[in-house]
Amino acid sequence: MRYIDNGQGDPRDQALFAWLRVMLTPDVVGIRWQSGYFEAGVLGLLAPTLAQLAADELDALVLIGSNDCETRVSVVHKLVDVLGLPRPGGKLGVVSYADGFFHPKTIHICYRNGREVAYVGSANLTSSGINGLNVEAGIVLDTDEGDDKGMLTAVKEAVGAWFESRPDGLYVVDAHGDVNELEQQGILTEAGAPASSGVGGGGAGVGGLARRGRRHALPTLPDSDGEEGEDGEHEGDTVDELHGDVLIAELAGPGRWSQAAFPEWFIDNFFEVQPGEDRLRLVPVTRTGVWREDRVPCGYKDSRNWYYELRMANSVGEYTNDPKPIGVFHRIAPQSCRYTIIMPNDQAYPDVSGCLADNLHRLNRPGNQLPRTIVPAQVLADAWAEDWFFDL
Repeated sequence: MRYIDNGQGDPRDQALFAWLRVMLTPDVVGIRWQSGYFEAGVLGLLAPTLAQLAADELDALVLIGSNDCETRVSVVHKLVDVLGLPRPGGKLGVVSYADGFFHPKTIHICYRNGREVAYVGSANLTSSGINGLNVEAGIVLDTDEGDDKGMLTAVKEAVGAWFESRPDGLYVVDAHGDVNELEQQGILTEAGAPASSGVGGGGAGVGGLARRGRRHALPTLPDSDGEEGEDGEHEGDTVDELHGDVLIAELAGPGRWSQAAFPEWFIDNFFEVQPGEDRLRLVPVTRTGVWREDRVPCGYKDSRNWYYELRMANSVGEYTNDPKPIGVFHRIAPQSCRYTIIMPNDQAYPDVSGCLADNLHRLNRPGNQLPRTIVPAQVLADAWAEDWFFDL
């Protein structure tokens, strides 16, 4: 039995991701978990194991909460796909109550040689829960280290018991149609969960609060094709969702470059706002520090783009059309971003523009659109020699 706690030292060292990355090997023959909150951003790590279990018709039992009915429909659809449902060994349950949260965080893994390991702790299977951003603690058990198999069996059977007893509050999902029904019942939502849901990071670097620092870059699911737009700023919508921490984008202009314009897909899937209803929390960051945050509405342009006014643009320099300024938006929580603008004469420009060019394939962008990409924060941090944006 071993205690892991990433509250001290490098937040990545004892993050749940570090344990999972080692435990998810080709020898896994069964996995079960409970997570009070769940984000599709962790599926890049889990998907290879889940796909192999589905191909071999082995057990994968999953319980996730939809507390306050805030779990996203798209997340559960992705789980149906990676679990290979419907199939006998794959089970997915969504748990939701009117007067209480589904809040356990446990993982149990079986191996071909009979080894069993388990995690019991505070970390939800969300990006911030496993990558080191949140402070999390827990116990890991391992039969290869002499831990009691009966205790590991209890962790395993606790998940299976839900599917055997089918208590009130459990909604079993066997196919995409079940997900759609849960949306119609209000158990799942199209909107993103609020920062209080365990996603974490909502106040990072604001008002003198401390920042946690570096976190693990989570692997992503395979990219999916976008649709070609009609002009240099419009992009066709897609039902697929990319999961990354940082949006890197050339800014259109010059007459209106302080308005960061994006096709609707980015508004729905990266900024996660409802135009006309929500305001995006934008925290400007410069080399010298973090500015007072803005809460800005999402505007609409005749070109079919949505935009946000960037206060920083009024003070960082004149727009040049070639090369264009680059906006960097770090999503720290739903509807919340830290951002900066890198001008062509900035010494950081070669690093940031190079990272953008190297990662354009992540959005499969046609050549006639403004360059944009979404990457995990660590990808940009590794490419950016100065790295003041993440350190402030």
